[in-house]
Amino acid sequence: MTDWVQGPKEPEGPENAAVDERPYVHELEEYLARYRRDLAAERARRRRQIAVAFGREQELTAKIQSLEKEGAEAREREQQLSQRVAQLTSELDAAHAAIQTTRDEVRAWKQAHDAAQEGIRYLQQELTRWSTSKWGRMASLYWRARARLGRLMGSSKVPKPATMVGDGDVVKADITTESGHARSGSSAMTAPKRQIAVPDGFPRVTAGRDDIVVLSIIDWEFRFQRPQQLAVQFARHGHRVFYLSTSKFLKPKDRPARLELKDTNVAELVVRSRQPLNIYSGSLSADDLDVLQTSFESLAAEMGMGDTTLMVQIPFWEPLARRLHERLGWRVVYDCMDEWTNFPGFGEDVLNLEDTLAREAELTVVSGETLVGKFEGKSRHVLLAKNAVDVQHYHTFYKENELLAGLDHPIIGYFGALAAWADVPLLEKIVDTFPHAQIVLAGGVFDIDLENLRKRPNVHLLGQRPYEEMPQLLWHFDVCMIPFQINDITHATNPVKLYEYFYSGKPVVAPALHELEPFREECYLAESHEAFLDGLDRALKEPEDDPRRERRRRVAADNDWSERYRAIHRELIEAQPRVSIVIVTYGGLEHTRRCLASLEQETWPQLEIIVVDNYSPDGSAEYLQTYAAEHARVNVIFNQENRGFAAANNQGLQRATGDILVLLNNDTIVPPGLVGRLVRHLENDRELGLLCPTTNFCGNEARVEPWYDDPADIPRYASWRAVTFAGQTFDLSVAAMYCVAMRRDVFEAVGPLDEQFGLGMFEDDDYSLRVRQAGFRVAYAEDAYVHHVGQAAFGQLAPEEYQRIWEQNQAYFEKKWGRPWQPHTPRPGVRAVSSRVGTQS
Repeated sequence: MTDWVQGPKEPEGPENAAVDERPYVHELEEYLARYRRDLAAERARRRRQIAVAFGREQELTAKIQSLEKEGAEAREREQQLSQRVAQLTSELDAAHAAIQTTRDEVRAWKQAHDAAQEGIRYLQQELTRWSTSKWGRMASLYWRARARLGRLMGSSKVPKPATMVGDGDVVKADITTESGHARSGSSAMTAPKRQIAVPDGFPRVTAGRDDIVVLSIIDWEFRFQRPQQLAVQFARHGHRVFYLSTSKFLKPKDRPARLELKDTNVAELVVRSRQPLNIYSGSLSADDLDVLQTSFESLAAEMGMGDTTLMVQIPFWEPLARRLHERLGWRVVYDCMDEWTNFPGFGEDVLNLEDTLAREAELTVVSGETLVGKFEGKSRHVLLAKNAVDVQHYHTFYKENELLAGLDHPIIGYFGALAAWADVPLLEKIVDTFPHAQIVLAGGVFDIDLENLRKRPNVHLLGQRPYEEMPQLLWHFDVCMIPFQINDITHATNPVKLYEYFYSGKPVVAPALHELEPFREECYLAESHEAFLDGLDRALKEPEDDPRRERRRRVAADNDWSERYRAIHRELIEAQPRVSIVIVTYGGLEHTRRCLASLEQETWPQLEIIVVDNYSPDGSAEYLQTYAAEHARVNVIFNQENRGFAAANNQGLQRATGDILVLLNNDTIVPPGLVGRLVRHLENDRELGLLCPTTNFCGNEARVEPWYDDPADIPRYASWRAVTFAGQTFDLSVAAMYCVAMRRDVFEAVGPLDEQFGLGMFEDDDYSLRVRQAGFRVAYAEDAYVHHVGQAAFGQLAPEEYQRIWEQNQAYFEKKWGRPWQPHTPRPGVRAVSSRVGTQS
């Protein structure tokens, strides 16, 4: 084709020489023929391509038509489903309304029933007092005499006396137990139905740690910061955490509460409320508190809650915290994370509660040095627990990722809220001064105008991002910044993000806030906008091998949130009195195993257990030796003979270091919270000398008839009693020593148990008299409960030996006190337990 374009060459030779043109014509014809063939082939190839494309077009058109048909069918199905959903929703709403009506009727009936039962119980108590009084006994004799006289005279007009509990007759009619549940004869009570569903993965019972209820300042789904961080740390260390929602509430006639799993051992708690609550500027009325209280009481009863700590993070909740402390004995901790005075959005009603909350709280935790000074002298105890970084979280997510992969470097980054404390003029200057840098701002925007920044091409407002993305964003930052104003609020702020930035070792530029001064050598701190811009310039030039980078990483490692948990928990432990539990064993290895296993779930933080083994013949000594080696709070004394109940307990009491002393039988099962309930009574009423809990097996008024059959329900039953009979104690003649508690001052005033009672029996009668003689009360706590198998040790004795010890010790008791021993009697409406001899427990 090139030759053809250039044309045939000129022939050589003279100008007049004859030229033969045939070869050239032939060459041209061949060239044209080749060109036509090539052109025909090209046309054929193009036709084939067009045919293929046309076929492809037809195929795609058919597919599009098919998809459009499927889409139309899907839209039709969607419309049908929407109609069906609307129908089902309407039916469900109607069903809910019907259920709610039924609930209201049942609740009204139950309230009337409970009131009637309380009246019956009161009348029974009054009847018992009357029947056992001088006048009651005289009246009983009078009516018996009248009845006998009537029979002799054949009269049918003599009225039959009412049956009186305590005069030897058997009550035939249906009675009501102490629990308010109706009983007929010996039929068992039924457990109350559960109203709170427990989400899968959330523990139904405690694991030896107090429960944490967070009365928070933000919802769980909000920006992940100090409230959630502390909650997660408590959960990681074995506590159940109930994190109260601040924006979601159930209606007053709805179920008491709802739990939703948020993290391991963490559940969001939604409770009933009369109305949506404004926790930043509102207040709680008496009616609000009543509704909230019922939700928390139901939660405590159904979840088997023992010792519980309220972590209050905004003063709004102070009235509720005080109510729950007074009602259920829950400890109150005020976690103050900021200076709330003049804080945006806070109302006077909330601010006015802070001093009261700090004064009432067992512990006030503050996030910064400035806040320490604010509360010194106002709080019982102030603990500085600054903010920190979750090293475990950052170790997991701080790695290469694609979040900011499309941005050029350098990147100046910030994550956190963009609110009233953000310095918008400073941000605008940063954008103007560093046009070559990408400015990344990740966080929700509140009450500030960032429209000018949104228009800038090198500004990237990412909005609120998930907590998992913070380490990933940090991976891309070249320089981190804290663009805050300098004022009273920010001076008191200990920024969480500082420790999180430090995890990377990268440079941080921030204003010269009081809380950041300790890190001046690691940061670029600025007193003015100009100094801030200069700090950014120097930070951008900082070499990667700068030694400050390693120092920053060490600061982060030393300020892990787990350290903050340990500091707070240590203060909570040390604030509680130490409790020593003394357990005497003689045989009954399986009972001892169950008892010690239940004590592992006991939530009292300051606890020591002293086991005195009276030369058990069944391998108990070997088991106890191994158990004590594995459990630091357990000590064991091994006797080489059976020294008896009193002598062995005296050994344990002599070893005990506690402020509160508890004697506990090894055939008991201890529910979580038992110790705390006994301790609170003994601390609140200094007249109490001996205090025992209620139980299923004893001979006197402390015996109750529980509704559980499965031992797994013991914690729930115990918590139900704690809520139902909160704060109630009643005097009784003898505090039986299946479980009895006393303060150390009582023990020092009364002295050890009388060892003259030998193997045992009657030492509890004797000690109760001695305590009362010393001027103290002997009582049982209606709101405390322990499960007691009963007579596990004495059951090993032959009947005649049991009878001999009984008679011998009864004689010694009566001689010592110069009075006949009085048999124990249960409370009205409760049957006496079966005992081998008499009703001694």
